[in-house]
Amino acid sequence: MRIIILLFLIISTSVYNDKVNAQIEFNNTDSVINFLVGEWIWINSCGGWTGSQCTYPDSVGYTKSYVFSKLDGSKDSIAYSYFNNDSLIDSRNAKISYSNSIYGDQWNLEENISGFQIGKTTMFFESMDSIIFADNCYDCYKHEFVRRSSLSSNDFKLIDNKLKIFPNPCNNIIHIDLKNYQELGKIIFYNLNGKMIKICRIYDRNIDVSDLSRGIYFVELTNGDERYKAKLIKN
Repeated sequence: MRIIILLFLIISTSVYNDKVNAQIEFNNTDSVINFLVGEWIWINSCGGWTGSQCTYPDSVGYTKSYVFSKLDGSKDSIAYSYFNNDSLIDSRNAKISYSNSIYGDQWNLEENISGFQIGKTTMFFESMDSIIFADNCYDCYKHEFVRRSSLSSNDFKLIDNKLKIFPNPCNNIIHIDLKNYQELGKIIFYNLNGKMIKICRIYDRNIDVSDLSRGIYFVELTNGDERYKAKLIKN
C-alpha cells in the first residue's frame, strides 16, 4: 500500500512539474525582489488531480492582482497589496527564500499570502512578464500572472494587418480570424494612453467586449512567441 501511494505521489508531482517549468533562474534574493516589484494581473488558475481544471477572469466574473514593492532595510522580504476587481483586499509583507517545497528546492514566498490557501507559495519565473504562483500540495492549483505594462508610443506605430478583427467598429462581440494562429495565448486591450485595461485567454474566435466603454483601443494578440497588433473602435 505504501509503495502504491509513493508511486502515485511521484507521478502526480512529475505531471504537475511539467506544467510549471521555470525559464528564468535567479542567484540571490535581491534579484527576485527586483523582478517581483510592480503590478501582476491574474490570467488563469489550473490544477486538480489531472491539472486540467482551469478558471479564468472572464469565466468567474472577477480578476485579481498583486502589487509588490520593496521594503526599506529588508534584504529578504517584500511588501505586497492584494486587489480583487481593483478593490484593495489586503496588504502584508512576505519573506522570500530559496528553500525546499513540494517541487524541490525553489524560490518561495514563505508566508501564506492573501489569495492562496496553503502554506508557502512557490514561484516559477516563466518570462520577464509572466510568473506562476503554485500552492504547495499535490492536487492544488498553479496561478499564472502577467506583468501589467503599457504600450509605448513606438508600439502605436506597429499596428499591422495580420490581426483580422471584425466587425470594426464593433458593439459587444468581436470575431477574430484564427486560421493563421497555431499557438493561441491571450488577447490584451490598451486604451489610447497605452494602459492595459483588459486581458483574457482566447478560447475561440468570439471575444466579449461588452465591458469596454465607447472609444478607440489597441489590441494585441499573442501567437506563440509572436505578437500581432490592431486598432479597434468600440461603438
